[in-house]
Amino acid sequence: MRKNLLKNSGFPYSVDVASWLKPIKNSCTDSWYVKAEFQVEGQQYGFTWHEGTTLMPDPQDPSKQVTIISAESLFMDVEKDLFISNEITALPDEKNGVDPDCMRVYSKWGELSGDEKKMRLDLVIDDNEVHVDLEFNNEVMLNGGIGLIEFGSESSYEYAFPNMKMEGTVKIQGREFKIENAYAWFDRQVGLINQKDEPRLLEAGRSCWMWIGMPRLNGDRGAISLWDVYNPGRRNAFATVIHEDGTERNVNCDITYDNIWTSETTGFSYPRTVNVDMPEEDIHFTMTCMSGGTNQEFVREPKGLSGCQCLYRTVGSYKGIPIDRAANVEMIGDLCGEV
Repeated sequence: MRKNLLKNSGFPYSVDVASWLKPIKNSCTDSWYVKAEFQVEGQQYGFTWHEGTTLMPDPQDPSKQVTIISAESLFMDVEKDLFISNEITALPDEKNGVDPDCMRVYSKWGELSGDEKKMRLDLVIDDNEVHVDLEFNNEVMLNGGIGLIEFGSESSYEYAFPNMKMEGTVKIQGREFKIENAYAWFDRQVGLINQKDEPRLLEAGRSCWMWIGMPRLNGDRGAISLWDVYNPGRRNAFATVIHEDGTERNVNCDITYDNIWTSETTGFSYPRTVNVDMPEEDIHFTMTCMSGGTNQEFVREPKGLSGCQCLYRTVGSYKGIPIDRAANVEMIGDLCGEV
């Protein structure tokens, strides 16, 4: 057969959505993430779950490297001002690990399993639980438009199913909620070290960032993946926008922070108000923290991985379409500290 008769596979994206659901060999970080914001009887709730592997120097022999399993969860109840954070750090074993041949990510809390069409997340963490089915809606967001963004010597491969249909139950402090007609954001991220002669930038204590994944720009489609990344002497504020027709675009963001508070625990500073403008996409919104306290901060080891994460009320517009909903804001490190 002549070469010109081969099937055209189109643009060579940096990730293969289906096959990259399972672990990627030789990665320095490899993670799976699910988040959801939902309302029940007019009250706002949410949860996040994140589990992955990290390649780290062996404490017993720094010349060698070992794989560490880490898992994090957060349950949010705005009415009661609850932000319940938990974490696991462990060596891979029969209770905490990743199946090498398929997408099955598990810990003593439970597991995420499935494929590019349907997934199941089951978690039991003390009095907090998640038991939901997630269904793909044929919408894929490729970070950076091709699934790859580079930060110095580290390549961040990432894609998302930003508007997965979600049904099931969520329990927060023993109170169970039936979830119907809701949506969840699934995120898949892989980190690889480049062979470039550049210093590594994304390191705990040297870098800090804010990330916002905002789904449902228009009905049940469209999404924004927004980053504000600070490396020594440098800031990158940008977003990848996927439109309801599936097209994507990278744009710069104008982001300002107001009503900044400083943690007595870590000394890190965070905003209660975030203002975002993307003139190129006619996107404008203001985010206001839905917690008046400070219990949404979590402390990690090393300290540079500590941060603040909670729901913000987001009001604004996307191409003239009103936005008024809760959105989860992730802030890692001293986001509003001094240079």
